[in-house]
Amino acid sequence: MISALRERVARSLRATPALNGRIAVAGVIGVLSALYVTGVYVVHPRSAPDFDQWWIAANALRLGHDPYAAVGASGWPWPLFYPLPAVLCVLPFSFLSVMLGRALFVGLGGACLAFAVTQRAWWPLVLFTSGAWVATITAAQWTPFLVAGALIPAFGALFAAKPTIGAVSFVYRPSLAAVIGSLALVGLSFAVRPSWFGSWMDAVSHAPNLRAPITRPGGFLLLLALLRWRRPEARLLGTLACVPHTILPQEALVLFLVPRTYGEGAALSLLTSAALVFTWLWPTTGYREMLDAAWPVMLLLVYLPVLVMVLRRPNLAPQGAAEGG
Repeated sequence: MISALRERVARSLRATPALNGRIAVAGVIGVLSALYVTGVYVVHPRSAPDFDQWWIAANALRLGHDPYAAVGASGWPWPLFYPLPAVLCVLPFSFLSVMLGRALFVGLGGACLAFAVTQRAWWPLVLFTSGAWVATITAAQWTPFLVAGALIPAFGALFAAKPTIGAVSFVYRPSLAAVIGSLALVGLSFAVRPSWFGSWMDAVSHAPNLRAPITRPGGFLLLLALLRWRRPEARLLGTLACVPHTILPQEALVLFLVPRTYGEGAALSLLTSAALVFTWLWPTTGYREMLDAAWPVMLLLVYLPVLVMVLRRPNLAPQGAAEGG
């Protein structure tokens, strides 16, 4: 009986979802994500996620002010590291309170991601049990939209909001729609504020310890993924190794494009959860020190296991239903 039940569950997880079911599940996940992030910052009102910085910048832009200067004057401990396209995308949320805007942004991200990953099966929803997901919505990050953009080209324009992880998602599944959408968003940004690029570059130059994994101890090992260069997940991991990012669990959400089975997805969920517990509990004296402490944990618990997943597969482009898992 137990084996029969297990097989029935396995078949359900592999079944191709109906459109109405995908929409319903996406809605539920979106609502739960919005409620979670609201609860976190009701309990911790002195903390603020990344979205709040973009909200400040968007309000300044809407009023005709310099968004980069506005963030600097707001008391944030670091400048606005994001390009103006990210601020433009948050502009509609600036008409709402920061709490409501934050909840709506996170909820939409969760809904879009859930809808995207269930194109072929239900099992990829296991990513919503991961530490990477908890870290992502706690920080109210762009990553859910960027991962969705790797699966649904219509979301590809948002790659311009965070070009580092956006590039990783684009390499996984390039599309003309993503190129056109991103270029249009960048062009609109220059039309709205021609001087933004210089301000952004100046802010990025002050980023604390923002480095590519290949510049960190052992990070070069991730380039072994390119031995399977014909596979999109191999190109994804190879690109992620080369782009500067914070190497914290929220950036690992894009790695859920790698698993091809429920077992692999569940394993990655557990591993990112363990990494999140470490990064939240490990005592550090500052952001730079936190990244240095997190790197060996992320390498051993997350990046290398994902590399093993990639290297176990043949160097063949996946075809048909095998693609996207």
